[in-house]
Amino acid sequence: NGQKAWEAWKQDEYSLLISDWMMPDIDGPQLCKMIRAEPSLQYTYIILLTSLDSKGSYLEGMDAGADDFITKPFDEEQLAARLRVAERILALHKKLHIQATHDRLTGVWNRAAIMDHLEEEVERAACQSTCIGVVVADLDHFKRINDTYGHPAGDTVLQ
Repeated sequence: NGQKAWEAWKQDEYSLLISDWMMPDIDGPQLCKMIRAEPSLQYTYIILLTSLDSKGSYLEGMDAGADDFITKPFDEEQLAARLRVAERILALHKKLHIQATHDRLTGVWNRAAIMDHLEEEVERAACQSTCIGVVVADLDHFKRINDTYGHPAGDTVLQ
């Protein structure tokens, strides 16, 4: 049931979804479109299963947002291979997300990620009628540490 799949995904945002094409309420391609339209930090890798095997169906599924397409009846080894690909892509996505949102030296969120989180917290506080606080720290004259002890020592201090 596509509606139940949608509700489950909205609650947990699964990283992998294997969906049949033809389902009651919401079909597989529509489910793909709905997931792709949602703002999410976690990528969902979607495999569509179907007995439709025309090139047009394949393109329709991919255009809807599917990452892969398997025709039924499917071979277990073929599914296992496709799942390995999904695992690699999801791991790469996670790695790229961390690189895009964290400072490489310290591992803390970078400015863009902090601003995203701050915006979410401001919205949450407004909805819940609560207050939030923000602390900003600055290291004055940090250049002196680098100039006196070298950049590796300065990196250690920052870490």
